[in-house]
Amino acid sequence: MAKWLFRGKTGKELISLSLLATSIGCSNPPRILEEKPIAEQVKNKSYKYVIKAIKTPEEAEKYLTEFLTYVSDSINYKKFDYIASFKKINQKGRDDCDGGAIAAAATLKDDGYPPLYLRMYMHHPLFGPLLGHAVYPYQENKNSGLWGSLGISEVDCKKPNFTSIKDLVKSFGFYLYDLVNLDELYSNWTEKSIGDGTKIRSRELKQVYVEED
Repeated sequence: MAKWLFRGKTGKELISLSLLATSIGCSNPPRILEEKPIAEQVKNKSYKYVIKAIKTPEEAEKYLTEFLTYVSDSINYKKFDYIASFKKINQKGRDDCDGGAIAAAATLKDDGYPPLYLRMYMHHPLFGPLLGHAVYPYQENKNSGLWGSLGISEVDCKKPNFTSIKDLVKSFGFYLYDLVNLDELYSNWTEKSIGDGTKIRSRELKQVYVEED
């Protein structure tokens, strides 16, 4: 906006002009530039900035694999299984597979992708289902019915080529899983940590055995 518009204006008038400038798009919205490493673009940025900047699964994958570092909960939070908020994950720049799934769900939630959370289990004959891995499942085109996944490591990021969640789970080598929508369980999971990972398993979530072909 031209500087002459601000000359001789009162405080209230200046505020009105500033609001007008924002409303007509004079301020640039956050966005990810392809020619620049994503880790440089999001470093020291707030979690809200990152959520607004990331628009596609491809950008989310770069954030997960290039900015975040895998660190176990026992080292990162001094707990066996801890599910942090995206706010905390982005601030620390590190987490485990749970954190990768949370981060992916948070960054794509405002872009039309449901905040799904897929936890896959191993079955122990004595102790029952034991958590094995977690990723974020998504459908890039709902009409196709194909599923893909995103996670904190490159091997977790799979293109949407799987015809069902069961096929996706089987591709990771698991045969038992929980699939939940984070918004249906927690109202503010992007800002407030869920905490103990067993809380997600204890909400009467249906665990489904994936049948062998």
